[in-house]
Amino acid sequence: PIAEVIGWSFNERKVRRSPVAQLLAEPLDEPSTRIPRIGLLHADLDASDGHYAPIRQAELDNTGYDAWLLGHIHKPSLDGLVAAGSSRPCGYLGSLVGLDPSETGPHGPWLLRVPDSGPLRMTQVPLAPLRWEHISVSVEGLEHVEDVPDRLMDEATNIAQQVTKSGPAPRALGLRVRLTGASPQYEKIRQAIGAGAWNGLGRNVDGTTVFFNKIIDTMELSLDLVEIAKGDDPPALMARRLLSLEHNDDQSRELLEKARAELSNIAREDRWSPLQDHRNAADPLSEDALRELLHRSGKAALNAMLSGTSQVDPS
Repeated sequence: PIAEVIGWSFNERKVRRSPVAQLLAEPLDEPSTRIPRIGLLHADLDASDGHYAPIRQAELDNTGYDAWLLGHIHKPSLDGLVAAGSSRPCGYLGSLVGLDPSETGPHGPWLLRVPDSGPLRMTQVPLAPLRWEHISVSVEGLEHVEDVPDRLMDEATNIAQQVTKSGPAPRALGLRVRLTGASPQYEKIRQAIGAGAWNGLGRNVDGTTVFFNKIIDTMELSLDLVEIAKGDDPPALMARRLLSLEHNDDQSRELLEKARAELSNIAREDRWSPLQDHRNAADPLSEDALRELLHRSGKAALNAMLSGTSQVDPS
């Protein structure tokens, strides 16, 4: 044999203990002839808790195995170690193809080479026919809402060409776009996004079909908050509160506490509990999350006040 593979996966739906801890307590006998020993493991690396077999990097290192190839997280994490020339591969292989738009970057099988001497070598073969990427597209300088599709397609072409240069071109490239910057056409652009005006945009770039999975509004309003705040009307009051959110003063903290009190019951409803078990779960009631929510919803409300409309979409 040229290598020994030691594997473990779930024997029940939830596993809250580390399988590697048991392996360290009851180590396996060494083979009679020295050959590389490779661990194949379905677990949650560096998770402090949870029911997906939480393990620690230190545990893996203490086994002395020549490689640890992990499953559970769909996004590959071996590439950084390979690029850094790590002598002991350890990380997630990832899924063969990105199963949803959050699983960005190259996907595909890994080629493991076992040389006669020296460390094991891992090479990803990015054969996935579908690839996902997240990009930001600025609306700065756009004078007309009709200019947005052209800018979107220009950026889509650029990212597709970059992907092709980095390796085999996928058959399809799905993009999730965040629109950034400020434009005098802010409200018209928002309305177009809400109406799905650009959902059908697409282009073939050197054999890759590029399409837009989702377009997200993170634009800034072209408003002078300082000037608006000088008034004594409702928009001025809103502008002053928005300016307050940019500082960590007493008024800002009071606004955040009021928002937390209003939203706490909603955030802790049972329907959100699966999200809390996610290893990268963020606290929706954290100061940063609340500050961003208030800032975005407040600007949307201010824009509605100034434009004389009654519809406010804080998303």
